[in-house]
Amino acid sequence: ARRAISAISNLSGDRGRTERSAAPSASVPPAAFNSAVEVTSTSQWLGRTMTEWTKDDLPPTGEGPYWAQGDGKGLMVRQGPNYKKFRNKGESQTKSMYSCVTCDALKSNVKVQDIFGRLVPVHDLPTQERFLANHPPGTSQWTPSCPLPRVICINLMLPYETGIVPWRSEDPGASFVAFFHIAPETVSSSMSKEPPPEVKQLIDFFAGPAGLPLGPRCDPDRSLASRLSPGKKKDIQSGIFKANAKCLNPEDVNVPEMLHEYNGKPCLITKSGYIVKDPDMEWVEIGIDVRGWNILVRKMLCSYRDMIPRTKVHFGFLVQGIEDDELPEGLMCDVYVYGANIIDNPAKIKLDS
Repeated sequence: ARRAISAISNLSGDRGRTERSAAPSASVPPAAFNSAVEVTSTSQWLGRTMTEWTKDDLPPTGEGPYWAQGDGKGLMVRQGPNYKKFRNKGESQTKSMYSCVTCDALKSNVKVQDIFGRLVPVHDLPTQERFLANHPPGTSQWTPSCPLPRVICINLMLPYETGIVPWRSEDPGASFVAFFHIAPETVSSSMSKEPPPEVKQLIDFFAGPAGLPLGPRCDPDRSLASRLSPGKKKDIQSGIFKANAKCLNPEDVNVPEMLHEYNGKPCLITKSGYIVKDPDMEWVEIGIDVRGWNILVRKMLCSYRDMIPRTKVHFGFLVQGIEDDELPEGLMCDVYVYGANIIDNPAKIKLDS
């Protein structure tokens, strides 16, 4: 647990899952975070609610909550040539453009959103110096001239209820909040004359409309639906944000066989997503609210909630490509989550709205 507590102050850069420095053992269950006590400051929960798993093998089923660095591999992405005709897909094989530095679970009396500036002060952002501490001298560093943000926050908002009972008050649910730091290789690629397809896609995506920090939530630019082209099928539009979740141990989870076909299939994030961008482009926050997904997903999430602590899930986030010069798609960032309990694990915080 000591590693998770110091997650922000001991960042070690772009370590793959098979290239880890010596770390405190994660072979025993982590010390339980006291989620019964309401937290009042960032330092009480940031990097503390989930422990980083640093071993190469997977933890025992049902043990956690853990998070592990993504390796950018194993999730389905679009491949060229001529995707429109052949619809070719293959497993991602390249490293993600951003590395996870911490992952936490939160819940409140209202939906948890607007993480930056509201729950995490900007001065608490993971520093580049610590992130690059184990990198060799001369490693590419982010500067304000970089067309990509230095830090990305992903806020995955999960409901506790299906939302089909109209007279109930809004379900606050729980949020899983992860911070990712740009990899040195991504900095170099983004500054080159001809960035690779996945980097160029990301540059264009972050140049698009976005809400302002602590700005009005009704701002149309804040919604990822603002990226859609009217009258055009979403499946053939470039630049749409996508999320992918692949359960690595479906045999340990007792759910209907029909649901297995959805395992590892990407989901387009439009009306259910928000984006907030720092005017200086040092950070971007992207929220994904599962309440906006179809009723089947919400019902299954609630019906099989007790099974979630037994899952080992690989989450990946990317921008959709369609033309040959936008393919193959590449993961913006990814993270593994093991043994998470969306009821018991989240830290409780008090929010006004």
